[in-house]
Amino acid sequence: MKVLDVASTQLRNMALTAIAIELPSTKIHTLDLSDNLYSTPTCLTNALSHIANAIEHTPLVRLSMAKMSIQDAHMDTLGRAIMLNKTLRILDLRSNQIRSSGEILIHALPNLEQVYLGGNRLWNEGTKHVTELLSRSNIIA
Repeated sequence: MKVLDVASTQLRNMALTAIAIELPSTKIHTLDLSDNLYSTPTCLTNALSHIANAIEHTPLVRLSMAKMSIQDAHMDTLGRAIMLNKTLRILDLRSNQIRSSGEILIHALPNLEQVYLGGNRLWNEGTKHVTELLSRSNIIA
């Protein structure tokens, strides 16, 4: 299997964690987890740490994590995994709660070709990072 799309399937932290644990043993290159994971902050952080580990160790080319309640506090963990994944080209983080974590994406630029951030309320700091992204590349949609 090369594509796994489980968007909007009402998966919760245990199911997403189970997928994330198995993911590195697969050859999946497109993963859509969008519109899942409505959990408590602790469960969300735990599931996202497993997902980050999977991102780091899976040859993903496209990753969509739109509408997953991702916040700036989660972006350090996710950002590190995104930077370490050398195959990821398309990243969709639309409609989350990201405010100012664009700096993490700047460091992942050498690999990323498309970044989708629409629907996040980027504050001044986030806008500054997006401006820097634009000055380095034409990857923002």
